[in-house]
Amino acid sequence: MPGFPDALALGPDDTVWYEHSAAGDKVFSRVDLEQGPTRIVRLDTQFSVVAMTEGPDGAVWFTQRDEYDAKQREGIGRLTPDGTYRKWPLPADVSPGDLVTGPDRALWFTDYGSISRFGTDGDLTRYPVRNATYLSHLAVGTDKCLWFTADHRIGRLTPQGNMTLWAVPGAQDLGALVAVEDGSFWLADRKADVLRRFTPPQ
Repeated sequence: MPGFPDALALGPDDTVWYEHSAAGDKVFSRVDLEQGPTRIVRLDTQFSVVAMTEGPDGAVWFTQRDEYDAKQREGIGRLTPDGTYRKWPLPADVSPGDLVTGPDRALWFTDYGSISRFGTDGDLTRYPVRNATYLSHLAVGTDKCLWFTADHRIGRLTPQGNMTLWAVPGAQDLGALVAVEDGSFWLADRKADVLRRFTPPQ
């Protein structure tokens, strides 16, 4: 196994893709049960990959930060199965976090105080979350909307940009969330050290 494997995702070729480091460079590889690890590309640079997801276009997309040799250190990256890499720099006040492919065939990610939509054409739209200090996890719900955690609240954002927020009773610092088929969610509360089940009001 290569050094320091980090972010991973299911890729477009039914294998697991992951990023890691090798002698100071950023490396992307994939692994399957028959062939084992196979290198896709080695980039002569270093940056932090926060999240990866299979995109709507047959490529893997990821949020990247802290590229040490780049003037603009934050960006959205794209990698194809043949190893072609491209980065879209983001505005200086954007800090990309968790990332998912939305129901509208765009990429959605968490930011400092907003949920952002990134089209495969590079178009960026930001949706501010009121009174939020930290946005953690992002997921597509059973209703084909974007759901996220924001401090002690859970939020819902439609692909059209309509947002609703609910306070979760007793919650202190919500992190990951998992959508359940009945429309409810499992939530990880890091500060309270508990798991919570929450059903949004109808």
